Amino acid sequence: MKRYLIASAIFLVGVGLLGVADVEAQNNSDNDDINVNTTVLTDLTVTKNNDVNFGEVFTGVIPTLDPRSDGSNSDVGQSGTSAQVGDFQISGSDAVSVNLSFSATQPSLTDGDGTDIQYNVWLVGSSTSGQPQTNNAQTVFDYTTSTPTTNPDVTLNGSGNYYLFLGGTLTATGDVTASLPNGADGSYSTTLTLTATYN
Repeated sequence: MKRYLIASAIFLVGVGLLGVADVEAQNNSDNDDINVNTTVLTDLTVTKNNDVNFGEVFTGVIPTLDPRSDGSNSDVGQSGTSAQVGDFQISGSDAVSVNLSFSATQPSLTDGDGTDIQYNVWLVGSSTSGQPQTNNAQTVFDYTTSTPTTNPDVTLNGSGNYYLFLGGTLTATGDVTASLPNGADGSYSTTLTLTATYN
């Protein structure tokens, strides 16, 4: 009887070991696939079409060049000269967000003889070409008041384009509410750089 029980115990332990070895063999290797995707965006381009020109202006006023087609200009283009809103076109990938920045938003215009006046940027944009009206113009930058407006993110249209129009005001240096000072007669200029970056 003892011999039978001992033999049975050894047999049962052996079956248990075989079962563990069999399970491990079924799970020691597996695999699955993963896809790698990307979209390469079209290179961004910024194209200036027209410079900003206030034409001839007088001292004692705040010349205002409204970048909207139905806006109201004042005290610009005097003595038969023409005032001109500046404009840019941004081109890139369709329907993507772009961040805009200027090298300066209230730069000094200099006459080259040590006299400066201040240019206060007013930039509006639209997803359609042509100077926009007030009701469909996005104000990107407006530094013509003491409380500036900044909305630097714009979305390119379905063709990958966005259109920007630049006007502004001319004031005494350091004060957006101060008229051009007497004795500031002369020709003034400055250069600004608009930069567009994908968000």
